[in-house]
Amino acid sequence: MGPEPTAKAGGNANQVCADARKASEAGTTAFVQQLTAVLEAQGKNDKTAEAAAEKKLGTTLDAWAADLRKASSAATDGQLKATLSQLAGQVDTMTSNVETIDDATLGAIQDRLDTLCPS
Repeated sequence: MGPEPTAKAGGNANQVCADARKASEAGTTAFVQQLTAVLEAQGKNDKTAEAAAEKKLGTTLDAWAADLRKASSAATDGQLKATLSQLAGQVDTMTSNVETIDDATLGAIQDRLDTLCPS
């Protein structure tokens, strides 16, 4: 993952961090909504609704990862760029199967982002 950051990111970090926070808040909200739709469809044994919700969930995750990559490519601070890229990579691995979510890795990346981003 790279060295632990010890200071705030420089350069255009304020704007990039704001964009990344916005992307993650929107992505998390949309992910939870779509995951709920998938689980509700599964509970009703409605395969058509489940497939539609799964497809929408995939689109949601793709958009979230793309927004993080956009923020990463805009970052002028190397550590911030790398951390956002890693976060996008983790989002790419997520599915409606919650076992695919690596909480430890996501938490570690988020901690690095919290250190890098001015609050």
